[in-house]
Amino acid sequence: MYREIFGMDAHGREVVLEHHSQALAAKDDDGDFRSRQAAARLAAENWDAPIVVTTTVQLFESLFSNATSRLRKVHRMAGSVIVLDEAQTLPPRLRDPITDAIRS
Repeated sequence: MYREIFGMDAHGREVVLEHHSQALAAKDDDGDFRSRQAAARLAAENWDAPIVVTTTVQLFESLFSNATSRLRKVHRMAGSVIVLDEAQTLPPRLRDPITDAIRS
């Protein structure tokens, strides 16, 4: 849905990066999944796209990790708008710490 709305940038690159287990790989111009998957994997490691659709788990694993691979994308969050889908499902005792972490 987001891909349909936002499409491509002026250079023909996808604007939306999906970083979750249900993200579907698309074929590249040659009909090959491998090169598209490699590019998507690299983009996901760095969240290298204007719009990133991810899970709450991926977000918090990145924010609270001490692993370099997960921290590599944290700088991309600066100045971003973060929308938590179904925030009402978060445990009430964690809402304040979570919003404090995102606000920082």
